[in-house]
Formats: sequence, structure tokens, C-alpha cells
Amino acid sequence: MAKQQNTVTISEYPLPDSLSTEIQIIADIISIPETLVDAERMLSLDMFTDDKCRDAFNALKGMAKDGMTIDLPSAFGRIDRELIQKGVIPMMQNCGGAITAIQHFATLKSFYIKRKCYFKALDLLMGSVNSNVSAEDLIGQAGQFADKLRKEIDADKGTQHISVVLNELGEQVEETMKQRAEGKVLRVPTGFYSLDYATYGGFNAGNLVILAARPSVGKTAIMLQMAKAASMHGKAVNLFNLEMTNTELAQRFLFSTELITPVQMAKGEIEWNAFESASAQFASKPIYLNDSASTADEIIARITLNAQADKCDIAFIDYLGLIGMGTKAPLYQAIAETTKRLKQTAKACKIPIVLLCQLNRASASENRSPMLYDLRDSGSIEQDADIVLMLERASSSEDGRDVSMWIRKNRQGKAGDYKVDIEGNETFTAFKDKNDPTPPPPETWYNDFDDDKDIPF
Repeated sequence: MAKQQNTVTISEYPLPDSLSTEIQIIADIISIPETLVDAERMLSLDMFTDDKCRDAFNALKGMAKDGMTIDLPSAFGRIDRELIQKGVIPMMQNCGGAITAIQHFATLKSFYIKRKCYFKALDLLMGSVNSNVSAEDLIGQAGQFADKLRKEIDADKGTQHISVVLNELGEQVEETMKQRAEGKVLRVPTGFYSLDYATYGGFNAGNLVILAARPSVGKTAIMLQMAKAASMHGKAVNLFNLEMTNTELAQRFLFSTELITPVQMAKGEIEWNAFESASAQFASKPIYLNDSASTADEIIARITLNAQADKCDIAFIDYLGLIGMGTKAPLYQAIAETTKRLKQTAKACKIPIVLLCQLNRASASENRSPMLYDLRDSGSIEQDADIVLMLERASSSEDGRDVSMWIRKNRQGKAGDYKVDIEGNETFTAFKDKNDPTPPPPETWYNDFDDDKDIPF
């Protein structure tokens, strides 16, 4: 008697159901807007099985692109009301933070991959009963599918086959060549030619740049000079100042033109023509000031949203010591977490982030130039940074207006004992490269870069 075979029906093995995860993801993004960057990196619209959730995810991406604040009240105008009331709001109590949200993203992608395997298995099953399909063809289809799927999984884990990386790099090289042919500035110019020379054109996408000094050396004024230079070349600048109001920061920009002095502003002795001329230098420039974001979460969320809306090509934060860490962990640990997150944000948003920091008193008390170990409170600042710039009053400066900028770390250029000599004006509101006060146009800089030459400072 022949042995009876067990039969399996598709109805016994339905498709993996991811609806609850999809709703949870929408709740995560509304509750923690900065996670949208990771969501866009890890997820695609076709991973959502529910139409309302798919539309909601697309709507959230649109809100970010339009520069809108992502929160529950705003979502009511863009997302299906029933989905929010019956699904999202109850799920918001399960939002445990950015790490938990990323785990939810990974779960949805896992469901998506399982569904792909499910349908591929059905396809292979139909092929196996088709007399026109050979066994070799089936094996080949299965192998190709497995390779493609493996690359998707590896990419999500940050592990990629070199062929995938080289293909992406090739696309970047083509885009870079196209931009250069069009005369576009590839990096973000700093306004100091010697520094731009040392960094092969300025700050690069993904850079975390540390600008460190003791108080009253001029780091805020030099930051504004960098911001001004970037905006003059069409780069969208975001300035997060935790010490001054937006009005005070705008005044500092006007002072940098040298058409208005702080004394004139304080006394109200300003000529209206001078005010208009100074204002005209910035009014049409893509400069965005923010004096309300005070925590790491708020700053990162705003940078992320603005970058997605093409309103942030470089971000400046003044300064690390005033950022609310939102944790009871020891200070050094909190700082380490903050600098790590800022580096991750710079990388994810493909922009440079310039973070101002305080130096400890040791270099000043010991009458020496600042070194990396003088960075205050945490050694992680040095580790996470791509570029570390340290300022000190130049010893040769008789009136105290000159500043030495030491390039102590530079992953993609010159570093060590290289320094940029900077000259300040009488009011310490404007600075310029002492060696090259009138730099050539940025589009010509790349012709000058030669690793066999020393940097001319």
C-alpha cells in the first residue's frame, strides 16, 4: 500500500501580516520626527501593505520636504483621520525612542522580505509543474533571487558587496564631474582660503567639524564669517545659537560687513543707508537662524527636516556646552553620545556640521598652543570629528586682533602643525585670511590642489 502524501494548501500559510507594525511606524515618526531619516533609508513605499499607512508614510516625507513641523496636530491635516484616531494615537504609547523605532523599521523590512520569498516560492512552484521550464532554469532563478535578496539584507545592515559600493561611487563621481563642468562649488567654502586649501575645497558632506577656543578669542565671529562665505556661494546655512537670540545673531552678521559697529548700534547712531547696505548683503541669502532649539533631539530633528527640504547645506551649532543632553548620565558620557549623534546626522543628511566647543584652561595657563587633549570634558569629541580647528590669540599680535587657527585633525587633508593666520578688525567682528585676504573664485581652487606641494601658510 502506497504511503499517503501530506498536502499543504496556501490558505493554511497566509502572507505575513505587518499591519500593526506599519501603524506603529507612523506613530514612531510622528512622535520622534528625527527618525524619518532612518525610515527613508531603510523603507520604501512598497513595503507597506496597507494603503492608508502607505499614504501616511508618503505624506510624512512630503511634510519634511516642505519644511513642515512633523507633529500630531500637523498630521491630522495630511493623514487619514480614522487611521490616526483608531491606530496611531493608541500606538504612540509604545514609542520607546529612536532605537526602538529603528527596530520597528527593521521588522517591517523583514516582513517585506518574507513576502518576497513567499511569492518567489509560488513562482518556482508553478515553474516546477511546467514542462517547458527546465530544472536548470529553476535553479538559476532561485540563485539569482537569493543573491539579490542577500544584497538587500546586507545593505540594510551596513554591509555591502564591493560591487554595490563601487556602482554607487561611480554615480557620485559622475555627478561630481558634472557639477565641476558646470562650474559649481563642490564643497562648502569657509571664507578662509588657506583653510579651504588644506581641506581641498572646504568642508565636505558628512564632516563633523570642531571649532574650539577659549572664551573671547573670536570663535563665534569666525563661525559667522564661515557661514557668510557659505551663503555667498549659494549654500543653505543653518545656525543654532544657544547663547544669543536671532536678533543678536543678525546684528553680528551686520557688524561683519564693517558698515555698522556695535557702538553705533548701541547708541542708535546708525545711518539708515549703511543699515540698508549691510542688510542687503544677507537678506536674499539662504541663512536660517534658530534660537529655540536647545536640546540635542531638537537640533538634530530640525537639521534633518531642513536638509530634507533642501534648506540646509551646512549647520553651525554654538556651542556644545550649552546643548541639553536629555540624560542623567555623567557629562563625559552625555557629550560622547551627542557628538556621535551629530556625526551620524551629518553623514545621514550628507552635510557638514560645525560644532563650537570650549577648550580647557590648561593651554592658556601653560602658555602654549592648544592641542587635541585640551578639548573640554570628553575625548570622544576628537574621535568623532573629521576636522578639529583650534583658535588662539596670535603671540605676534600687538593689538590682540590676530588669531591663529591650528588644524589639529583633518581626515581628508593637511593637519598637525599647520595653521591659518587670521586677522581681525578693530571691533573683533570681522576676520579674514591674513595670507590671502582676497581669495580666488572657489571654482578655480581645484586646479591648485597638489599633494606634492606644501600648503602656502
